[in-house]
Amino acid sequence: ALGLMFFHAFSGCDSTASFFRHNKGQIMESWASFPEQQKLSACYQQLSWQPTMTTISTCLPLIEKFVCYFYGSRSISKLSQLRLEKLLTMTTDDLRELPPTSSSLRLHVLRACYQAGWVWGNTFSPNDCPELTDMGWIVSDGSISVKWTDGSDVSCNC
Repeated sequence: ALGLMFFHAFSGCDSTASFFRHNKGQIMESWASFPEQQKLSACYQQLSWQPTMTTISTCLPLIEKFVCYFYGSRSISKLSQLRLEKLLTMTTDDLRELPPTSSSLRLHVLRACYQAGWVWGNTFSPNDCPELTDMGWIVSDGSISVKWTDGSDVSCNC
């Protein structure tokens, strides 16, 4: 129960995006059946309460493995490999069906951590929040927008 704040933000809420065609119920069912569910629950709990960048970095590989799991893979734990496999076997031209890149997942996790661990978590234990620009957002001319990727997953093998 202590990891529900992060889960709620991670699976999509009013300030974070959701995963295309993956609703909270489906992601919750995957969490319950995930082979490393106890480790994932511990990560979710840590990320729900003012997480440090070290904690976020430590939890990211397991979260990436979990995202591969709820996108249907039981053997692939790297998003780049799963995206390629899904791309090569797609029966639709809707690229939104693909799982996120590792880069976009990292930024999504940062935004979910900010929402769960800092915005909601601060109601219980007030502290200074990290800068929005460090947590997956872009601030420009007084507006806040989502930073979808940092470009590190993009390569050109032309």
